[in-house]
Amino acid sequence: MLHTFRQIGHTSVALVVLCALSTGCAELMPETTASAPAVRNKPDVLPIPAAVTDSEAELIRRAEFERVQSLEREVERLRMDLRRAEDALIVVESKLRSGHSRAAVVSALAEAQIQLNKVSRAAPWRPDTISEAQDKLHMAQKHIDEEYFGAAVFFVYRANRIVEDLNYEASIVDSSAQVMFINRPKVNLRSGASTAEEILQVMVQGTPVVREKQKGEWVLIRTLTGMVGWVHRSLLTSKARYKA
Repeated sequence: MLHTFRQIGHTSVALVVLCALSTGCAELMPETTASAPAVRNKPDVLPIPAAVTDSEAELIRRAEFERVQSLEREVERLRMDLRRAEDALIVVESKLRSGHSRAAVVSALAEAQIQLNKVSRAAPWRPDTISEAQDKLHMAQKHIDEEYFGAAVFFVYRANRIVEDLNYEASIVDSSAQVMFINRPKVNLRSGASTAEEILQVMVQGTPVVREKQKGEWVLIRTLTGMVGWVHRSLLTSKARYKA
């Protein structure tokens, strides 16, 4: 059986396991697949028309809030599937130690760590996501120490995918003139332009948001994850001042 696995090769075995156990296996397909180009997950940002009535804006906010909740549930389901796929892949890869050299895997891990350190500085508002990528690299090191090089490559790959998404988000922030930053440790994103309105989300200092329009001292903003709501103007800092 082990001889058969080696004939198939590392890539085929990994894909068979992932597709069998994870509905999110399309994300894990190698980016060199010829039949279809890889699609990078990007923040799903939906624009709000510049001129809308308050009632229309309220509908948009509610729709966005429900959409984000649905996406968060889907993401959690895919993460559970991925964890099961990771466990199964490790079992398979443990039988394929000769598929990668230690030197090549150690080099890939070192490069991934360098890129993660860079994006940590470029997107500091994503500490949880950065921590997730760092955990993947720690797992990669663990499997290198155990000489399970195929499993180590898998975890390096997963960390690199997270880094790519963070780099894309950082590029959005850098290129948008409408980006502002939360300037207090905790700021409430509200459903309306008043402190009496419902709290949709609590944002932390340094979180980038996109300014849509202003109503008195309140600003209608959009987060990079697609949520829409109101924040008092005093709780926001312009990008130029934040970067200074």
